[in-house]
Amino acid sequence: MKLTDIFLQASKDFASRSLHGKGYQAYIFLGFKIVKDNRSEIVNIFDPIKSGNYYTQVSDQDYELFCQHGWRKAILLLTLKKYKLKLELLKDKIRDEKNGSNSSKALEVFKATRQTVLNKYHKLTLKLQEL
Repeated sequence: MKLTDIFLQASKDFASRSLHGKGYQAYIFLGFKIVKDNRSEIVNIFDPIKSGNYYTQVSDQDYELFCQHGWRKAILLLTLKKYKLKLELLKDKIRDEKNGSNSSKALEVFKATRQTVLNKYHKLTLKLQEL
């Protein structure tokens, strides 16, 4: 599948929101942004999580995932991967807090955050199974 096909999928996806601007067309879904330049017709996919405050282009491996699975499924797979990383970090923080200062308030915050991420992970897993 080509990037232009993926852009077409994004434009037809009911959950993707359009972010058209001067000289480009763009769609966003779960933080991933696909942009098509009107002049050059070049399509790029961006991810804000990798850099923090601004969008950076996804890796070559991620582009391959988009080409294999399409717009929606690739985003769901990549988002599940991000949630797994968050859960690992939270597991380490909870372990460190129990072994370290043992602050009950910090433990509660970490556990509540973990539960929120687990709920999001479960919802996305169900959506992925529907595809």
